[in-house]
Amino acid sequence: DIALWDIEGKAAGLPVYKLLGGARRSVFTYATGGYYIEGAPLESVAEEMAAYVAMGYRAVKIKTGALSLEDELTRIRAVRDAIGRDVLLMLDMNAPYGVEDCIIFAMTVAPYDIMWLEEPLHWHLQPADYIRLASASPIPLAHGEREWTRFTIRDFIDSGALKYVQFDSTRHAGFTESLRIGHLAEQKGVLI
Repeated sequence: DIALWDIEGKAAGLPVYKLLGGARRSVFTYATGGYYIEGAPLESVAEEMAAYVAMGYRAVKIKTGALSLEDELTRIRAVRDAIGRDVLLMLDMNAPYGVEDCIIFAMTVAPYDIMWLEEPLHWHLQPADYIRLASASPIPLAHGEREWTRFTIRDFIDSGALKYVQFDSTRHAGFTESLRIGHLAEQKGVLI
């Protein structure tokens, strides 16, 4: 699908973003980091995130969920202290928790003004589980890049549990499928 969009763009003499209806303008970006480095101090992630802020980023996202709750709290607290309260902080969790443990995690880290919990629940958990989490979590949920088609992500969007939907055009069968997901998200008031 992506290759077909590219061929069409070349035939029309237009970049694909214009074929998709896009316009060149500034967009919200964030720096992702905070990957786990064996033997590194827990607080070392704070220095990395502060460097992104010094480069001009107003939002950062760190990996989290692989360590104990206490260790993750140490990392998150250090990052928040290093970047200040005006910079957005998101947590990319990579599906580490069941619902109850994730509620505990969310309540524990909420004082650090987290923008979203990304993919917080085990991969096999379904929209009903996200609904349970969303109703108990003070932090909005983001999900979607692990899903494969508009049909599986549709159920998460329709559930009302997500504030943010993320999708990967290469996983979701290309730009055409991504446009369909984007339109559904817009209709349901879910941010992309």
